[in-house]
Amino acid sequence: MNWLSWIITAVFVILFIIDKIRGLPGEKELPEKGTADYSKSYQAKYLLTRNEWYEFKKLKQLADAKGLMICPKVRLLDIIEPRKGENYRSLMGKIQSKHVDFVICDQDLHIKAILELDDGSHDRKDRQERDQFVDQILTSVGYKVIHVRSVTEQTLADL
Repeated sequence: MNWLSWIITAVFVILFIIDKIRGLPGEKELPEKGTADYSKSYQAKYLLTRNEWYEFKKLKQLADAKGLMICPKVRLLDIIEPRKGENYRSLMGKIQSKHVDFVICDQDLHIKAILELDDGSHDRKDRQERDQFVDQILTSVGYKVIHVRSVTEQTLADL
């Protein structure tokens, strides 16, 4: 090996050692494993909006009287899934971040109906398209979808 090769190799070795001693860029910003403080990045929030909570309480009284259970804010992926095939990822992407307001189940957690609260936001065209898409998927697998502005005794009678 000639002297130029020795110098280049020595420079790379020295740079490698310096990087190991100083650490990688940004490495010091990361907390030790298991000691991360995410309180500055995340905050708690309520599961339901005020309107959803108010309607949930009314729905719970009606459901309890009929021996039914209510599961709030259920992701579509918890109750349906795309069939395996070439479009699996595309179909998954269309539903993975969507949820329904309430899933009404019997005591064995068999789904009896899906209840969507349609507040004023459901009057928007984009929301109506979303609702139509979700309704088509849910009804295609056999679920009953009920849309209401407010929970009434008729709501559970519709089951």
